[in-house]
This record gives sequence, C-alpha cells and structure tokens, in this order.
Amino acid sequence: MGCTKFKVIIAGGGIAGLSLANMLQKTGIDFVVLEAYPELAPQVGASIGLLPHGLRILDQLGLYKPIRKLVAPLDHFHFRNLRGEIVAEHEGVADSFMARHGYGMLFLDRQAVLKVLFENIQDKSKLLTGKCVVNIKLEDDGVTVTTKDGSVYNGDICIGADGIHSNVRSEMWRNADALCPGYIPDTEPTCINPGSLHSVFREHSSYLILGGLHRTYWFYFFNIGKTVYSPNIPRYTKEDEAKIIQDRLDDAILPNLKFRDIYKNKVSSTLTALPEYAFQKWHFGRIMTIGDASHKMEPISGHGGNAAIETAATLTNALVKALAEVKGPQRSMSAARICKVFQNVQETRMKRVQKLITDSHNHQRFEALEGQMEKILALNLLPLSDTDDVLMNASKNIPQGQRLQMLENPFRARLIPFHDDLACTPQKRGWKGWAWALFFLSLSVVGYCGMHILPTLYSGVQEKMVDILTSSTFYQGTRLRTRYTGYPAVDETLTMLTVFFMPGVAGWDSAHQTLQVYFLFSLFPLITVWTVESCRKRNFLSLISFTSLWSIYQLYGIAVVAPIFYIMYLTVSNPESYWWPLSRPVPEKYVKTLLPAVVLGYLIPTILMFWPHSNDDQIRQGFIAFWQPSPVYVNILLWLLATSYNTTMSTQQDHSNVVVAAAEPPDMAHLKRLYAFSFGVSIVTHFGVLLKVMFSADPHLQLSKIFLLPPLDQRSLSVVESLHITWLVDFWVWTMATMAWCCLSVWDLKRVGLAVVSVRKAAAAVALGTVLVGPGAVISACWYWRETQMAKTTIIQKASTAA
Repeated sequence: MGCTKFKVIIAGGGIAGLSLANMLQKTGIDFVVLEAYPELAPQVGASIGLLPHGLRILDQLGLYKPIRKLVAPLDHFHFRNLRGEIVAEHEGVADSFMARHGYGMLFLDRQAVLKVLFENIQDKSKLLTGKCVVNIKLEDDGVTVTTKDGSVYNGDICIGADGIHSNVRSEMWRNADALCPGYIPDTEPTCINPGSLHSVFREHSSYLILGGLHRTYWFYFFNIGKTVYSPNIPRYTKEDEAKIIQDRLDDAILPNLKFRDIYKNKVSSTLTALPEYAFQKWHFGRIMTIGDASHKMEPISGHGGNAAIETAATLTNALVKALAEVKGPQRSMSAARICKVFQNVQETRMKRVQKLITDSHNHQRFEALEGQMEKILALNLLPLSDTDDVLMNASKNIPQGQRLQMLENPFRARLIPFHDDLACTPQKRGWKGWAWALFFLSLSVVGYCGMHILPTLYSGVQEKMVDILTSSTFYQGTRLRTRYTGYPAVDETLTMLTVFFMPGVAGWDSAHQTLQVYFLFSLFPLITVWTVESCRKRNFLSLISFTSLWSIYQLYGIAVVAPIFYIMYLTVSNPESYWWPLSRPVPEKYVKTLLPAVVLGYLIPTILMFWPHSNDDQIRQGFIAFWQPSPVYVNILLWLLATSYNTTMSTQQDHSNVVVAAAEPPDMAHLKRLYAFSFGVSIVTHFGVLLKVMFSADPHLQLSKIFLLPPLDQRSLSVVESLHITWLVDFWVWTMATMAWCCLSVWDLKRVGLAVVSVRKAAAAVALGTVLVGPGAVISACWYWRETQMAKTTIIQKASTAA
C-alpha cells in the first residue's frame, strides 16, 4: 500500500476512541475515527465517573478545565441500609480527594464528556459516523477496513474501541483463526463473567444514587443468581425492565424517598447485563482492541471509563516511542514491530485491569451484602470508619495510573503521588523483608545471650548476684533500699534494677559510670523517635504505637527488645500506602506537645538519676527507681498535654477531615525542632564523654575500658565488672540494631521512590557517624532527613540511582 504517513484507524467514537483520537492529534499521528452510530456524542442519558488518574490524562490534553466547568466534584458520601436509613456518612470529600490526588471525583453525563472530546478534534473530517466495521483485511504493510455502507479505509493499524460487542474483536479472531490457528485461546470467546453519593445496601442487590449539577443519576444492581458466559450473556427488553422495576418501586432510597419517586421522573433508563472480563489476547497482527472491547469491569467503582483512557494513553506512548525509532520519511513499521508494540501495551496494562476488575467485583459484592462477612463490614464496621479510612480505600488504585509520557504533566500538589511522580515504581520488600526480620531476630537472641547468659559464665558472679538480691541488705557497702511502693512484687523488681544501675549511678567504677551515662542519654533520640511514630495515624493500633509496651526493655534490655520493635516496624511499613505523604503527618495536638513530653518524661528523670545527691544513697536509689518507667511517663505526659491542648483550642470549625498538600506541612517545623533538640542532646553527650576521657587523670577512664569487652579468658570477675559486660552487650547490640534500622529506613525510602540515594553510601555514613557523633545523633539526623523526604508532595523526577 506504500503508506507515506503512519495512520491509525479507530473503530468506535466512545470514550476510548475519542480519547485516543485526541492523544494521536496531540502527538502528530494521523488517524480516522469510524463510528457505527449516526452521530457522535448522542444524548442517551448515560453517565460516567471520572477519577483522578483519568482526569490527569485529560488535563495533559487540555480537557480537564472544560470538563470541570460542567460539574462539581462529589463532596458527600452517604451509605444507607435497605430502609434508606443512614449507616455512615462523610462530608468534605471533594477537598480531601483534591488534596490527595490533585483532582476530585467527577460524575456527569457521558454525552457531555464525549462532546468535549469531540469539540477538541481540530479536523472534524477525521470523525466519520454511520461507519460500522464489518471486515478487516490484514496486508503486508497495513490494514484495509470495510464498513457496512461499503466504504473502504486504509491504514497502518486498526484499533477497536467499539465496546463490549466489538466487531473489530470478532474480525481479529477471524483473522487469527485463518492465519495462526490456536493463537486465540479456545476459551477466549466465552471468558466473560458476569456532588452527593448515596449507596443503599440490600441483600443480593444495591442502589447507587449520585446527585449531578442538573440531574440525578441512579443505578440498580442485582444478582441474576447464576454465572453465565458469552455468547449467552442475556440481553433485556423494555418489558423485562418494567417487570423487574415493578417489584422494586417501594424500595426505600431515603427514609422519605421511594425508588418509584426517582423512576417516574427518569429521562431515560436501560436494563443491561454488566459483564466483567479481561481478554487474554488484545491484539493480532495489525489489529488491537482497547477499552471495553478488551477489558470490562462493573461500573460501581467508576473505573471503566478511566481504564479505557489509560489504555489509550499506554498505546499512544508505545506508538510514539516506536515511531521515533523508525528511519526514513515513510514512518511505516513492520508487522513484527507493531506486534511488539501491542504486546508491550497489553503487558503494561493487564495486571492493573485485572486488579481493577477484581476490586470492582468485590465492591459490588460488598454493597449487595452477598455474604455474612460483607454484612458485618457494611453494617457494623463501616459506621466506625472515619472519612480518611473510606477515602483511603477509594485512593488505593489511583497512584498506579498511566499518563502520556511525551506531554508535560500539569503540576498539581498532591499528598498521594502517582508512581511516575516518583524516582522509581514502589516495590514491596519481598524476601529482603524476611532477611531483615531474621537479622533483627538474631540480634535479639545475641542480646539475650550476652546479657543474661554470658556474665554467669564467670566464676562466682551468679552466686554473688543471688546473694545480694535474696539475703544481703548491703551492696558494695551501701545499704540496699527494699521498699518503694509497698507492693512486694514491684519492690523486688525495683530492687533488682537498682542493683543493676547502682554501680554506674553511684560512680563505683568510673569507666562503667561513663558508659552508663553515654548509653542512657543516647537513648533519648530513640525514645523521641518511637514516640513520634506512635502518634502517626498510619501506625494506629499497630504494636509500634504502644510505646509503653516496649518499656519492658528495662527488664530484659534494650538489646533484646529494640530488634523486636524493628521487626514490628517491618510488618506495618511494607505497603506502598504507608509511605504516602498523606500518611506521614503527626496530628497537631501531639506535634506541639511532643517536645515537653519527652523532655519531662525521659530527659529530666535521667538527669536527676545522675545528679549529685550529697552521697545520700537512699535518695540516689529512689531516683533510680523513679527513672525506670520513664518511657511510660512520656506517654502519660503526651496524653495529658495533648488533651489539655485540645480543650484550649477553638472548636468553632472542624478541619479534621481536610488535608492540605502544602510545600511545608504545618507539623514539619515542630518535628524538625524536636529532632534538632535530640541531636543536640546526643552531641553534648558524645563530646562531653570524649572531653572527659581526654582530660581525666583517672587511669581507668579509657575508651577501651569504657566501650570494649574484656578478654573472655578472665574467669574471676567482681559483680561490678560482670555488670559492665552486661551493659556493654546491651549497648553494642542496641547500637548495631538501631544503626541497621536507620539503614533500613534509607532503603525503604529508595524502595518506594521517595529518595534517590545510594544505600551503600548511606550505610557508610551511618557507620562513620556512629563513631564521630554517636548513635543517638545518627538516629536524630536520619529521622530528620527521613521526615523531609516523606513530606515531599511535589513531583520527584525519574533518575538513575546507585544501588
């Protein structure tokens, strides 16, 4: 045929077909649209939902603003039972969804969207009506398409955007059977499985009512009671519709509104089967299907039209890239090259459309109360969910959306980035997550053995400890205090902990005291970070949100407990949604009270414990006992301060359901100040110890004696020396686990595309920082950087990164 310019024949002038036409027009690829019906954009009363991933593509084409002017975004969700009574309702959805994705949810006439798409085509002669495709002939260098009226059209490829009952798909199968028997699976023709929003739940059926600008759109979904396959998908007549509707007229939509009130005022209605499928083969030779001709899902989630737009965009991306590689003026491509283009499109889209089909199916089952679990979720748990939970479910399938790669992406700040906004596509940890968990578990075991077993191997140590705790009233010449609360079990525990802490607090051994001071003040940043994480909503009700629970490290050692905490962190932080900037913020009532809570709850008790007490050992032991629940003090103080803050703030306007995509989130200044303060405490501790060692005349005050284990061949140690070994094991295992956690946090940010960073270099920086400024300062610096990376709401350009 000798085409001098690449040309696409599009069969179908619906959402998929006209979207593709607009994309080809924008990229300079020639096309013609063949529409079987006598007019484009007919007024048939059908509706369409446009979601952010579809609107973003339309925005690239310059079509978002004219569509947005036609309708207000959905702003209210109302869920009702079969009597029309409210089960749950949520307002402020429009602003919240806009902040999350940069776009709202629009619901309007399908004809209105088609009209915008139609009017944007500059050369209307390329849009032909009354052209039903009846035959497609594959040539060596193109396709010949014949329509029902006898017209013949030549092009390089033919794209079937002609809906569920696609003639192009039938022609594709016919050509494939003739030229390549077995290419189309035998099961392919029968693979089809069946501003205010109100969802009305009923058993085996449901209603969806949406208020538009000038119209109300309604859907009645019902289960036909059996599974059917093409070509036996039922087609219904108006008589069938009347019979079914007659039995539903008295169904309650609202307590004072029956279905009959809506139905009698209808503009138009249609009873149709809602098949759901994704064909295994979308293409053969120079023919490909898109939209409903290749994948169809139940309309309740609104993904169908958006999926059609996405597939059209993916096809356009592939064509533009392939044509850019063509040499010569004719811009023709071989059939083999076109096949690769089509295959790439299907592979890019298949997993996503299958996920959308499954989720739409489950959504329909949920609202139709198909099973006992669906009834519990809809009628019992949904009323307990807040707006964020409901919108989180609505948001989960949006970030994976495609876009036109050759066109500028209009900037719209958002709290949930699209995958192509990020430095890389977010990935789950996979087997590496299990490897991290095993590593932390191993450190916990090492910590336990080193703290609770190793010291007992030295002769006489265990017996001396038992004697001190059970029969002696003196400890190294100091009278042991055995009464603190009056409760024997509590007092025994506090006495044991006093024995463990007294040598360092009282200064019986200068090296041991220095280690103890350094260690406990280095824990201040960790307590700070753990408390911050407990306040984030994304950690709500997870084990890492109960920081008081982890204060058991006072009994077993932070070396044993911290690695287990990090394993719990692994379990909750794997999903992509955990890392959305939306999920990062700390509520205002907490972020403004965190600093006084950690200072008063942990830092002050630690200072008091080591403060000189005029050699009064009874007071000193009292402060040791008082210090032990210090992580719990932090929690109590935080709750009290946050409650007090809430009661003093004005409640005239509730903004709890409105999130804002800001360049500098309101909580960031407070968090940066908190991390900077904890960094300062660690720096002062680190260099204070170094200066003390450098200028001390005490021969025992050496870095090696403070921070290194003695030779293990020594078999006779005092209780204080044995406790020093225990503290050393606790310190070094905790340091290794926590520095590994910092490295894990860096890798996580790279894994989810929020940072372009070399993990190896980051690990080297963490190791060097531990030596130069101490582990506490490294934790603070790491979380300061992590916070700024997680808060980014602007686009992060794709970039190549080091491993």
